Amino acid sequence: MTGDALHESNETVILKLSSPNNATIATGTGTGTITDDDPTPKVTLVLSSSTIAENGGSATVTATLNRASSQATTITVAAAPGANAVMGDFTL
Repeated sequence: MTGDALHESNETVILKLSSPNNATIATGTGTGTITDDDPTPKVTLVLSSSTIAENGGSATVTATLNRASSQATTITVAAAPGANAVMGDFTL
């Protein structure tokens, strides 16, 4: 079996045996699990500017995964109220 580096769900494999030659099948079905052994990707956030005025303006936050994933990734970004937003105000 060849591994990969893609973060994904575990997979179930079902093996069904039939039509034996010179033998009898006692249990014709077996189930196994292929366990994902790849690490969960880490997210890096980069803010387009170091400050954003409290009374207006906008900035772009770029989120980057450090490895591929077949899983959905949700990131919530929020700024602390009452002061200019700076890089430390954003949470993941």
